[in-house]
Amino acid sequence: MFERLEKILTNKLTATDIDKRFYTHEIRELERYRMLGIPDDVNDKSVWNDAHTATLEDFKINEKTQPLYTSEAEDAYIKAELKNSLGSK
Repeated sequence: MFERLEKILTNKLTATDIDKRFYTHEIRELERYRMLGIPDDVNDKSVWNDAHTATLEDFKINEKTQPLYTSEAEDAYIKAELKNSLGSK
C-alpha cells in the first residue's frame, strides 16, 4: 500500500476510495499511538487492535463494505502469512 502512495504522490496512479480510506485511517491510527506515547518500535497486538478499532469507529468504516486494503495488498498479506507459517514448521 505504501508503494501505491509513492505512485499517487508522483502522479503515476490516481488515488481510489480504498487508497483514501487506508491512508486517512493510518494517519489517525498513528495520531492515537502518539497520544498514548507509544514508540514506533513497540509491536503490541492489543494496542494495535484497540487503536485500529477505535479509528474504524472514528470514521464509521465497515471493513466488509468499505475495505481499507486493495485486493493486491490482501493477496500479498495472505502469501506472506502462508510463507511465515510454512517457514516456522
